[in-house]
Amino acid sequence: MGGQNERFRQKLEEVISGMRRRFADCLVQAAGEGELSPALDPDETAEFILSAWQGTLMQMKVTQSAKPYQVFDKLVFQRLLNPQIQENHPSPAA
Repeated sequence: MGGQNERFRQKLEEVISGMRRRFADCLVQAAGEGELSPALDPDETAEFILSAWQGTLMQMKVTQSAKPYQVFDKLVFQRLLNPQIQENHPSPAA
């Protein structure tokens, strides 16, 4: 639909950009409170999580399975956003 109607596409882009900003704001706050590694770029991480979530939703619909969600949960919440894991595996730039 976004490819057929420019106004609709712009509105979708606005909504998604707002979600991305809110995710990034949460990540900045979490890093400030020591709950997230400051090595993670909040904007890039928010972009990745949002894209991964969109893909997860699509895969769940196609496969009619919760497995894509389980993988998303494991990798995003148990690994990427887990400060204990991040401390044991410094970023390549470190």
